[in-house]
This record gives sequence, structure tokens and C-alpha cells, in this order.
Amino acid sequence: MLRCSLFFSYFMDLCSTTMRSSFFNPRFFKLVNYSIIGRLTYMDGLTGVGNRSYYDATLIEEWSNAFVTSSPITLVMFDIDYFKKYNDTYGHLSGDICLQSIAQAINGLFSEDCGYTFCRYGGEEFSLILPSTNMAGGIKVAHLLHDTVEKLNILHKSSEVADIVTLSIGVATIVPTLYLKPETLIEAADSALYHSKTRGRNTISN
Repeated sequence: MLRCSLFFSYFMDLCSTTMRSSFFNPRFFKLVNYSIIGRLTYMDGLTGVGNRSYYDATLIEEWSNAFVTSSPITLVMFDIDYFKKYNDTYGHLSGDICLQSIAQAINGLFSEDCGYTFCRYGGEEFSLILPSTNMAGGIKVAHLLHDTVEKLNILHKSSEVADIVTLSIGVATIVPTLYLKPETLIEAADSALYHSKTRGRNTISN
């Protein structure tokens, strides 16, 4: 599991520990509450992975680390193809379940200590931050994501590219310098994602 998406499990474990405790120490509960609130602040409520706030904070941190070590940092951004049509066809509840299924399937691909950060970027768009990873590594991860979602075999009869749910993916890599900002990497990944959409979707671009 990725480090940014263990919030919900942590929350449940913490609650269980608290309920089992025989000492109802007010100070302990205050500390627990602060800990829970801090984690929930960075968790996407629907999917259980990191949210946009966590993504932004982590990208700044990883960008700084990459700058110090002169190492590459890669973003993989993806969008669910024709997700609006999916919602229109199957309803928003099914749409939520679709997002949850995809998020958890991808979240389960990587070990907690891999250093990757997986977050919901907004709506049906998600992103992975891959520190110390070059373009070749990013493309490899992108193919893994694409194949994983395809294997979920989620029916999507309104899609114009397949009869199941698919992804459009953009990949960008930068070695940070003094004259570049994290937004530069986001713009590059977003541009690559847009290129995948203009190429017909259900594909990977960089």
C-alpha cells in the first residue's frame, strides 16, 4: 500500500485501540483527535487515497529532495475515459464505486516503502508522484496502471473507445533546477495527458 493512502486503515486501527484502552485519559484523547484530524485533512473521503492538498504538499517536498540530489522526479497523471458518460449511463453511485475500485486497485500495486505517492487530483483524475524515477520508469508504471484498470473489466457501454473502463495517461519527467518550479512538472504531465486524449484516449503519452 502507498504511504499516502493508509489514512483510513490507520483511522480504524486507532479507533479500535482507543476503544480497547482501559484508561480514559483526556490528554490521550486530545492527542488522538489531533492525529486523526491531521490525517483526515489529507485523505480523499471517497477513495481513501491522498487528496489534492496532500498531493501538493508532497510534490513540493519531493521536488526539494530531487533538487538537492539532482535526481529526476516523474509525474504520471491519468483520467478515466468518458467518465461523465459513465455517470450518465449508470448513475453517480456507480460512478463513485468505479472511482473507488480503480483507486484501490492501483493503490494495491505498490509497497508502502516504494516512495511513490498516489492521490486523487480532482474528479476522475488521479496522479502518481515518482521520486528518483526517470521517463522509462514512469512509462513502465503508466503501462502497469493501464493494464490494471483494464483487467478490472468494468463495463462501460457508453465509452467511445472500448466496452470497458479505460484510462488516458500522461507522463512527464524533470530534474529540478533553480529556475524551474513544481508547477512546471504538473504542466508537462497535464500536457501529456491532454495529448493522450487528443490521440483518441485509452493511451499513454509523454
